[in-house]
Amino acid sequence: MLATKKVEVTFKGINGEIGGFFTGDPSNLIAGQQYLLTGITPYDGYTAYTLKDFKGTFDADWFIENPAKLLPPTYFAISKNVPVVGQRLWCSKFEIIDDLDTWDWVHTSTVLEVLQLGLRVYAVRTLNSTYIIQR
Repeated sequence: MLATKKVEVTFKGINGEIGGFFTGDPSNLIAGQQYLLTGITPYDGYTAYTLKDFKGTFDADWFIENPAKLLPPTYFAISKNVPVVGQRLWCSKFEIIDDLDTWDWVHTSTVLEVLQLGLRVYAVRTLNSTYIIQR
């Protein structure tokens, strides 16, 4: 069994077909629910997952991985403007690159959603990224 980092997977369901190789009871899993992997066992032709708080193994084909790399990049930024849905935002985003703090002025991609978190602080979701903006 291979050790894993904290990786969550979402159970897709089995669509009435119970095939594959597993020793756990899939009737205890809920479609759309996320589960924490505790082990991955590769075999010739299939992979078995071990899930936290469940006995046995489950067919990896029943799950979708939720790796952090699929999440959009998230930045802290400052701006003189209030973010507006449907427009791009001019802001200075903060990043740590090779242990160096950097501030770069950028035009974001189109703003899709704005949530005011506090006085002059917004969570902003764009086409390509997520920002926490202070104005």
